[in-house]
Parts: sequence; C-alpha cells; structure tokens
Amino acid sequence: MRLTRMERMRAYSLRACCGDGHVVYVADTAREAKVLGFGNDNLYEYDWIDIRVNWRRDVDVTGLPKGEIDLMEGLKRGAYSYIFGIPCPMCGKDTWDNHIFIGHCDYCGGDDVE
Repeated sequence: MRLTRMERMRAYSLRACCGDGHVVYVADTAREAKVLGFGNDNLYEYDWIDIRVNWRRDVDVTGLPKGEIDLMEGLKRGAYSYIFGIPCPMCGKDTWDNHIFIGHCDYCGGDDVE
C-alpha cells in the first residue's frame, strides 16, 4: 500500500549543535527539512554539518504545507512548548507560554478567557 504525500509528511525540528532554540519544518524526510531550513534566520550562521534534525512525532501536520510552521500554529499543534517575541493578546507582554493555557502567557495566565 502506497502512502499519499500528506500521509508521508512529518514535522522535523532543526537546531544548531551548539544553539539553544529550534525551528520546526514540515517535510517528507529529514533531509528535505534540512534543505528547507538551511539559511533560516535562526540558523544562518551555522554550517550544514552543524544543523541537527529530529522528527517530532507528536505534532499533527494535517493540512499544513511544506515549509516552516508558523509560531502560533506550531504552539497549537504541539511543535513548540512555548514561544516568545509575539505579544500576548491579554496583557501585551512578549512571552507566550502554553503550559498554562495555549496562546496565553505565564504573566496573565489567560484568566479572562471564556
């Protein structure tokens, strides 16, 4: 039985061997994810050999196109445990944290969400 293109696609986490953060890409293979992510803003200063790729098994990629997963979409789908640099809609702080509630930061906790 042959898998369709959508069934083959997976989420892959790319990170530098000595870096802190990572970027998540949707691709058919780990090599394709590395090709797509090479030169990314977060990885631009590293050589090809310094970039590591890991399969993110628990990320739902249904309906996503190939390429980098949007930060908010990645947070909702489990690709990221938290993101920063995007203002919280509740309090305006620049750190979001899904450990409290997906899409709300740890400063406000999303208490006003219905």
